[in-house]
Amino acid sequence: MRPLRQMNAMQIMTSKPKKSTYFTLRFNTENSIMKNLFVLFTVLAISTITIAQTTVNFEIIHKLHGEDFAYNQETFSDMGITFDADRLQYYISEISVEHDGGEITEFDDVWILVSAGANTNVQLGTDTIDSIESISFHIGVDQAHNHLDPTQYSSSHPLSLGNPSMHWGWTAGYRFVAIEGNIGADLANNYQFHALGDGNYFQTTVPANAKAQNGAATVQIYANYAHALNNLDIADGFQLHSEIGECITVLENFRDDVFSMEPPADTILPEVIDTTDSTDVTGLAFIRENQVRLFPNPAQDFVRVDFLESSTDVSIELVSSQGVVVYQSQEVGPSMLIPVNTFPNGLYYLQLSSESSGQVLNKPIMVLH
Repeated sequence: MRPLRQMNAMQIMTSKPKKSTYFTLRFNTENSIMKNLFVLFTVLAISTITIAQTTVNFEIIHKLHGEDFAYNQETFSDMGITFDADRLQYYISEISVEHDGGEITEFDDVWILVSAGANTNVQLGTDTIDSIESISFHIGVDQAHNHLDPTQYSSSHPLSLGNPSMHWGWTAGYRFVAIEGNIGADLANNYQFHALGDGNYFQTTVPANAKAQNGAATVQIYANYAHALNNLDIADGFQLHSEIGECITVLENFRDDVFSMEPPADTILPEVIDTTDSTDVTGLAFIRENQVRLFPNPAQDFVRVDFLESSTDVSIELVSSQGVVVYQSQEVGPSMLIPVNTFPNGLYYLQLSSESSGQVLNKPIMVLH
């Protein structure tokens, strides 16, 4: 009988470890499942964040100084030459944005044919982007596509044949910039620039401050086409369809001067000085009879004063608001450029003086760099 009791006791003792093992295995299994579920949910959460994409839009606001761009609207260049535009088109390609502290996203398969008379708001593509610090692009068409057959594209594609056409020919490629209009006194002369050439495929970078909101970020920049003809003394008219000479200057202006993050400042267009109250017949009568144009105002690099003819009886001075003469000349007209690039910002007065009568006509000028 004792052996039987020992046996039962052994059976009981040996059954306890089996039960403990069962609970241990069950606990470990449940713990493993919980860990796996936690890892799975974590991966899913990270994946959801990672695949969240931002649509990048690119908007260009077309301006003539502080005014909205319009065809046949008079403006003036940095040389004070008045002009308008009745055609203004250009290509943009190889666009990229710098975002989120230095990351670069490229949109290589996007070409934009910009017409200044129409709204420009283009969807570039998508990427994981939160904040955009700058946008870079080239003026023109990249060399790989510049010499392809334009008939391969659908009519809605920017590189297709259009009317007027931006395609010059297979050898020369596309016109990078086409700008035409009237120029000079009374806009009496014509100008045309069709600028092209693989060697003139310039890149520009414009600062930006675009934040992703509701899955989209819009990079908005301004294009001031009053700067398109900077550094060109062409008041008598000019025509050039080329990849050399003044056409390079036009493309350099688009690279360096046209685009900005901030809107262009309001600038007063050339105006006629009112001298109808003057009674001097030998000095200031010259001003009254012939009229004077004074621009730009505010001025950054120069002030241009235009007369219809010269006079030896009128002198000109530029005086600071403290009464200091910073420029003077005894010879007036028919056109004068007064450099102000070294003058401090502030208010100045242009004084036209008649030596015979002693009368003085003052006109305020603001210098802003």
